[in-house]
Amino acid sequence: MLTNNELMEQFYFPDEAPAIPEFLSNDTFQQLEQLMYQQEFSTSDSQSDGANSCSLEMYYDTPSVLELEHMLNAQEQQQHHLQANPLGKNQGRSPRYWNKQQRSKPYDKLSTSMSSSTSSASSSSSSSAGFGGEVLKKRRLAANARERRRMNSLNDAFDKLRDVVPSLGHDRRLSKYETLQMAQAYIGDLVTLLSRDY
Repeated sequence: MLTNNELMEQFYFPDEAPAIPEFLSNDTFQQLEQLMYQQEFSTSDSQSDGANSCSLEMYYDTPSVLELEHMLNAQEQQQHHLQANPLGKNQGRSPRYWNKQQRSKPYDKLSTSMSSSTSSASSSSSSSAGFGGEVLKKRRLAANARERRRMNSLNDAFDKLRDVVPSLGHDRRLSKYETLQMAQAYIGDLVTLLSRDY
């Protein structure tokens, strides 16, 4: 399992360009790229509106949008790389990638703080793994015993209710639902019987 820091490193600094999904064609990527360009132009046009520009800028700087842009850049690089040099590895990054890198700095600060907290938590959990395992096992056994006692007392209560509630036939044992239905009908009949004037 990747930590947040490793995930961010893998996302922003992959070893090689990610493979293109088979179900996406070049036309789909071109349409996505055109859509992103249209969104960038619409955000630059709307930046004259004060409050709207700030909210739109924060929306388009989300990690999912940056990931989509990174995927498009990687796809473009793969295409250019395969056309130019089908056997070598792609080492360069497009200028758009570096622009997006600078825009994503607030997320880098968040990821470093989250990764430091997860690393400290993992180190403390690894030191107490042996002790914690025994405690968890005891807690699980105690919870299982409590649940068994609760179910046994509930079944005993239903057995006592089956003995009191009259049933139509004694050939089979009533289910819990049927027992509750019969008890409800029996109590209703007792109430009407008590409310009669003699």
